[in-house]
Amino acid sequence: MNQTLRKAGAFLCLLLLVASSTSFAQGTAFSYQGRLNSGGNAASGSYDLQFTLYATNATGTAAAGPVTNAAVGVTNGLFATLVDFGPGVFTGASNWLEIAVSTNRANSFTPLSPRQQLTPVPYALTAASVSGVVAADQLSGSIPAAQISGALTVAQLPGGVVTNGEGSVNLAGTFAGNASALTNIQLTAIGLGGTFSQPGFSPFVAYPVGRYPVGVAAADFNGDGKVDLVSQNADAYNLTVLTNNGYGVFGSNATLSVGTYSTCVIAADVNGDGKPDIISLSINGPLLVFTNDGSGGFGAGTTYAPGSEPTWVAAADIYNNGRPALVTAVSANNVLLVMTNNGDGVFGSNATLNVGGLPLYVLAADVNGDGKVDLVSANGNDGTLTILTNNGYGVFGSNATVTVGTYPEALAIADVNGDGKVDLIAGNGAGTLTILTNNGSGIFGSNATLRVGSSPVAVVATSLNGNAGDGTLTVLMNTGGGIFVSNAALNLAGANDLVAADVNGDGLPDLIAASAAKNAVDVILNLRTISAGGEWSFTNALNNFAGSGSGLTGLNASQLTTGTVPLAQLPATVVTNTEAGVTLSGTFSGNGGGLTNLNSAQLTGILPTNVLPGFNGADNAVGGGSGNAIVNGYQATIAGGQNNTINATNGAGNFSYQPTIGGGYGNTVSAYYATIAGGENNLANG
Repeated sequence: MNQTLRKAGAFLCLLLLVASSTSFAQGTAFSYQGRLNSGGNAASGSYDLQFTLYATNATGTAAAGPVTNAAVGVTNGLFATLVDFGPGVFTGASNWLEIAVSTNRANSFTPLSPRQQLTPVPYALTAASVSGVVAADQLSGSIPAAQISGALTVAQLPGGVVTNGEGSVNLAGTFAGNASALTNIQLTAIGLGGTFSQPGFSPFVAYPVGRYPVGVAAADFNGDGKVDLVSQNADAYNLTVLTNNGYGVFGSNATLSVGTYSTCVIAADVNGDGKPDIISLSINGPLLVFTNDGSGGFGAGTTYAPGSEPTWVAAADIYNNGRPALVTAVSANNVLLVMTNNGDGVFGSNATLNVGGLPLYVLAADVNGDGKVDLVSANGNDGTLTILTNNGYGVFGSNATVTVGTYPEALAIADVNGDGKVDLIAGNGAGTLTILTNNGSGIFGSNATLRVGSSPVAVVATSLNGNAGDGTLTVLMNTGGGIFVSNAALNLAGANDLVAADVNGDGLPDLIAASAAKNAVDVILNLRTISAGGEWSFTNALNNFAGSGSGLTGLNASQLTTGTVPLAQLPATVVTNTEAGVTLSGTFSGNGGGLTNLNSAQLTGILPTNVLPGFNGADNAVGGGSGNAIVNGYQATIAGGQNNTINATNGAGNFSYQPTIGGGYGNTVSAYYATIAGGENNLANG
């Protein structure tokens, strides 16, 4: 069979050009159109065609194929068929197509020559070096990411793609990550499981005291169950006692004179009467003890010599005898002075304990867990703490000297890492806190150094420290393992001392600072913002909220304690005074004098004659019968009957005159000129 292929290349090129301009790269198949001659004449019929791709125009190894298309129709020598070698074949290199032909189903293929080179059409030439923007609707199928370079613009992304900074986004599902930057979260969108306990603090309220307060203490001085305050005022040489109304609102109660250049004030029951007394210390002396009469009244203070330039005083039962001794930090002599208590609040010197250079603060606490009160001094010149352990009889041995920050002048004690052992917190003049964890035997190791405000002068065990240098309070929250994170900085001017106490009775520790710059004591209430454990509950300083409650729901009537409910808010069935159109049933009692429009059918019993219409007491007549009675009837007449009565008077000074009973049986008349016409057993008096 003499078969030849003519003009295949030209037809192929023409067909690819047309296909590319109308179909745009649809899949990997391409159309092939050619002319088949058999014996010099145009072939017609059904033929099997086989296509193989080579990288050369003769010999070589096939790059793809063969692909066999069976029963391809040929008419007047012309045919068209799709050829698909699959993906990854046409990579830009030159290729030649070898075609073999077989009569239908003969399965004996004869290669045709020469091989036909596949040349690019204009669109294919463009695709090899495309640049610029290609419309998305001109692409189909999947493009490997490795074949794409550059970055898409936001405008080229589908509308459903969320980009950074986008607003009005609605997402559903479970999300993880840091939510600290989220705002405007609605409480109704938060599940009620778990507990929120994020403390917040009110703006401070400043209560005036004497000039330049340097110390503050909190205790119930007047025995009313509410925490009162006392401030030590250095430039005024006095103490100011502030009494509490129970809501954290204070009024001045007393002023007590003290020494010059006072340094601190504490409260302790020194005479065992159950009432907190006041101990005041001045750097030039003296140490003064003011005993409390139980109602917040204090007599003249008892004076003691605390040593040269004392800076701090602590009260503790260091002798295990139930009597608090006083321990002063004597900065000029680098010692602690122990003053014993005779039980009546009278003190005598007992011991002098050597510590580091310039002791500025002394703390009394059981640091080694043996049930005996030990002592810790903060030594400003050395940047150390001296830890003195107690044998139980007030005899102290040096246990350790621990290095902290520069110029420590404040101490606090607390179990910061939750291991049941008390740890130490030192406030250092360099603007840091040193956290020292306890191994349980009073041996301390440095755990952390925390940056706070400059020159902290007070630190309390609720992890709140006052920074006098920059006039702030730094709030540090404990994560539970002795790791602290900064929570808030509260602006206070010239804070010199700080204590924590629940002054408004809500169970939360509040902050009280001695503010030298304002000559005042600042009270900062702790406001629990949210607490959720199945129900939401809110509190504020006075447990009192103001404003519109129109949005509140679920209120119970028992929760309303004051005020009057307007009539408009009562149920429609409630009957109010002066209301008209009311229908009631039942039994009623009281004065019915105001009733009108009564019907006789509504009445039971017998009406007295004097209430009958037309009744005239001067001329009464009863036709007869039994049991009739006339009272105060002038010329009254009962025609007759049985057991009738006419009385002379009704008790009001009115008389029956000339009464007559016509007759009958058992009738009685008591009046002037009375007449009974006849009958039996009748009686007339008058």
